[in-house]
Amino acid sequence: MRRAVLIPSYNPPANFPDVVRELQALGLSDITVVNDGSCPRFLQMFQVVADLGVSVIHLEKNYGKGTAIKHGLALMYERQDLDFIVTCDDDGQHLPADVARVVSGALVPETFYLGVRAFDRNVPWKSFLGNKVMALLFFVFTFVKIRDTQSGLRAFHRSLIPALLSSQSEGFSFETVSLFRLLQKGVKVEQRPITTLYFDNNSHSRFRPLLDSAQVVWDLLTDWVRACFAPSSL
Repeated sequence: MRRAVLIPSYNPPANFPDVVRELQALGLSDITVVNDGSCPRFLQMFQVVADLGVSVIHLEKNYGKGTAIKHGLALMYERQDLDFIVTCDDDGQHLPADVARVVSGALVPETFYLGVRAFDRNVPWKSFLGNKVMALLFFVFTFVKIRDTQSGLRAFHRSLIPALLSSQSEGFSFETVSLFRLLQKGVKVEQRPITTLYFDNNSHSRFRPLLDSAQVVWDLLTDWVRACFAPSSL
């Protein structure tokens, strides 16, 4: 099974090269990083990562996490040597060991594998509340219980890339809307537990609770309406 890692990155934290090294040490050496228009002062860090043997793609400006992921997936889809792709974040909140575990074992092309965190009272209150609200809304739209709709740790077969690229979402909403699209196409989602990590009360997170949550809800509603009235467009 040929596997590759895709990491969208915007103004990455100082531990980003260490995350890459740990992934490589675990046998995940085929890594593509998409620099989503980071500030110039971060170019040196991307060069460090490139010197580790990672393929780095530079976008001219910050388009949003969804666009960065789709850009990387479009390039990966052209590669005939790949079977499965695993996406993860650049800040170490997805432990490299969890990344390796989600993409290990028996994987089938018809299933989408999602790394899910445990949201209990020990997580920052904004993250706890946001997760519970999004999980409830997602269930209202799909009647499917997904414990962590915003998780960026995902593994899937190359054949699912066209369905993911069909999403018009550009930012954080891509992760939730893409799940909705896959379920509409009859793809099974298997949830695999991963470690729940938050650093400095999640103060470094780029997710804006009000604005980005509103955008997620709007994009999900838009896709839901499209599925009801023009299902062939999904």
